[in-house]
Amino acid sequence: MTDWLLYHIVGFQVFQSNSQKVYYLISVEVTETGVSLSKVSSDMPRFAKAILKKAVTHAKGRAEQLTPVRTGLMRQSWYVTEQSDLNSALSNRAPYFLYFIEGTSPHEIRPRFASVLHFQIGTGVVFTKLVNHPGTKPSNLLEQVKKDTEQEIPRFFGEAWDEVTDYEGY
Repeated sequence: MTDWLLYHIVGFQVFQSNSQKVYYLISVEVTETGVSLSKVSSDMPRFAKAILKKAVTHAKGRAEQLTPVRTGLMRQSWYVTEQSDLNSALSNRAPYFLYFIEGTSPHEIRPRFASVLHFQIGTGVVFTKLVNHPGTKPSNLLEQVKKDTEQEIPRFFGEAWDEVTDYEGY
């Protein structure tokens, strides 16, 4: 039934707030349809929710796939919260997530709870009172998730339309 509806995706925005949340906003414009527009408009909230759910579920899965694993904490820390009926946020609870996304400038690392730092380099063990960390580059993980999810929006749109129209008997 998707071929009865001509649509244009006006916008798909992903943005990150300072609280480590990623928001997805989808704008759709229906240009022509072979069904009653009043029927379509009455089903639009459920239709929009279906698209949003598919997009956010895809984004979460893709974020989990792209998240590098050292301990697994950051990969396991992705979660989705429903802000309102048509607004969901993808977030990460890992305490170092913003450092991973934004990168860090060069900085000194000093012991906090001991007199020296202790770590391994290769097969050798190092004890020192100071490390000059070179910093880390920012990650483009969120941009990659956004790009991958945006490419799937037409598919989500078609699947959601089929679900709504099959259920409602258009």
